[in-house]
Amino acid sequence: MAEIRGRVSLQDLGVDGLRVKRAITGDLTLEVPGPDSGSKADLLCQRVAEAVAGRVGVRVARPVKTAKIRVKGLDDSVSTAKLAEALARKGAGPASSIQVGPIKRAPSGTGTAWARCSLAAANRVVAEGRLTVGWALAGVDILEQRPLQCFRCLEEEHVRAQCRSEIDRSGECYRCGEPGYRAQNCAAPLRCSLCSKEGAPARHRAGSNACRPANKRKRGGKCRRAGARSWLLLWGKVCESGGKGCPVRFLGFSDRPTGGRPFC
Repeated sequence: MAEIRGRVSLQDLGVDGLRVKRAITGDLTLEVPGPDSGSKADLLCQRVAEAVAGRVGVRVARPVKTAKIRVKGLDDSVSTAKLAEALARKGAGPASSIQVGPIKRAPSGTGTAWARCSLAAANRVVAEGRLTVGWALAGVDILEQRPLQCFRCLEEEHVRAQCRSEIDRSGECYRCGEPGYRAQNCAAPLRCSLCSKEGAPARHRAGSNACRPANKRKRGGKCRRAGARSWLLLWGKVCESGGKGCPVRFLGFSDRPTGGRPFC
């Protein structure tokens, strides 16, 4: 940070000061308050990225609140790239910034895929109800935000950087619980390794709505899923190396005051 402060002038950007916080993953978060904070945060992110260019183990990101939508009724000619372009034309941002999942075929032959974009863009697209992709008028709906989940032990209410479990399930398919492959390529029957271990009904994916929350499995307490959801939006997957003590650190910028809460 001392090096960045020496190379980047906040006064030149019209920023009086920043709110400095630590994200749930331990990553440093710099928040730009005040009017025009969005454009100022974009510019600050660019300047900081230039200042630390080439530094090993440092990455600068400009996080925004995102949402996941489902697009259904796609014909055979539609690719993930075409779907991203269609969303970009609707104001969801550059096609390169839109995450699109694999297109899955329904028994009827039409395709369905999920996409992740900014929350504001997702609301605009869903409000119209239909999205033109190629020749098809595809249906669009917004998906419920999943609760916070650790991708190391698969339990809820924390992330990998905070995981204290002695059990490492990061090599398991979270769809069937078997090791050696990813859920995207899984064709085995659904089996939750968490609920199966507890002797509870396990014919579901780990972390799904059917999965009994970790605090109920262990303590019989009240589920706190709703309060945990917001953490996942911005920082749930920032650690790319996949291990505790990861050297990769992110600097994020937000244009929203948080009042002491997660800024997502």
